[in-house]
Amino acid sequence: MLYGVTTTTSTLFQISYPFLNETDIGLCYLAVGGGMLFGSLLTGKFLDRDYESIKTQMIRVAEADSEKGVRPEDVTREENFPIEHARLRAAPIYLSAFVFATLGYGWCLQKNVNMAVPLILQIISEL
Repeated sequence: MLYGVTTTTSTLFQISYPFLNETDIGLCYLAVGGGMLFGSLLTGKFLDRDYESIKTQMIRVAEADSEKGVRPEDVTREENFPIEHARLRAAPIYLSAFVFATLGYGWCLQKNVNMAVPLILQIISEL
């Protein structure tokens, strides 16, 4: 979808907003770049928070149930830490935001709403 939105931006914006020249349409790509930059920073912070939360939960469980054989200091070792769970825990939220932003983007271009709305939706879809 990223490439679908990015590669069609110039064509669709030229059709939906005929008053834009090539330079103006080129500047519209800054929304995608800004969304990627902001999204990577935001997602990194959320992942760090999720990792720390799962690590804290696992340490509590290891301290409470020492018979399982996992010491609290070994919780973060690769074989003990559920990295897939930590990474994919927020995936439904990101997927929902992406789907709604992409659908809204297409609808906005079809209905020729204010140009700021599809640009904001591009930013949201890149988070």
